[in-house]
Amino acid sequence: MLYKPTVVLAFLNELNKRPKKSLSQNFLVDGNIVKKITSFCELKEGEIILEIGPGLGVLTESFLKQKAKVIAIEKDIALAKALKRLDCQLYIGDFFDINLKEILPEEKIKVASNLPYGVATMIICSLLTMGEKFSKMIFMVQKEVAKRICASPNSKEYGFLTLFITFFATPKYLCDVSCNCFFPKPKVTSTIISLEPKIPPFKEGYEEFFLFVKQLFSYRRKMIASSLRKIYGQEKTKIAFSKVNIDPKLRAENLSLEDFIRLFRTFS
Repeated sequence: MLYKPTVVLAFLNELNKRPKKSLSQNFLVDGNIVKKITSFCELKEGEIILEIGPGLGVLTESFLKQKAKVIAIEKDIALAKALKRLDCQLYIGDFFDINLKEILPEEKIKVASNLPYGVATMIICSLLTMGEKFSKMIFMVQKEVAKRICASPNSKEYGFLTLFITFFATPKYLCDVSCNCFFPKPKVTSTIISLEPKIPPFKEGYEEFFLFVKQLFSYRRKMIASSLRKIYGQEKTKIAFSKVNIDPKLRAENLSLEDFIRLFRTFS
């Protein structure tokens, strides 16, 4: 099994390969975590799952044992060549250079990945804008990122990323994963999260909405009325707050997604 540390080391030596820090390569070497992630995916026979950055193929093998069909995207050429031993649909290249609409089937599929820390949020946000393609997403990310994704209003972790995620999906914090479960050991704890894609509140103009949200969080410590006056001027801000039942003394971190949407629509 490729999740045993000694076997992983031997396999990497066969490939004359060392983990690349630039690609955030920390290989999973704990069978219990492999089983947990596979269980969280709730795969049915014949179901299709997209895996980004499969690395040595530890999760890939587990998905295939569930008789799922795997679409894998791997950037590292040496690892991609090794993945050809598995019965999966393999694409070699950077995730951001691959047109998912061209390679994914028409029916809804699932996504699961031990995401590279450096690009995890970018990958998740990119996938969520195609949320109608996916029925379930299971990701392993850095714990600090998971806390931001699953945060609630009035917490220090709550911010732009939280709002973006909850606009497109319902996040759930599943469990933490020790750094001892990886080779090489990262310096941080990881967390497994699930995202259940949902129909967003609106599709037209969501880019403008998130520019609005980003502006408010750029003045995080200021009252929202003060922040909005800087952007829209005193008169427009006064008129807007007369139309919405939101306390102008609140800060961005106190507002729910629904509050942000109401404010955005009023100022628009």
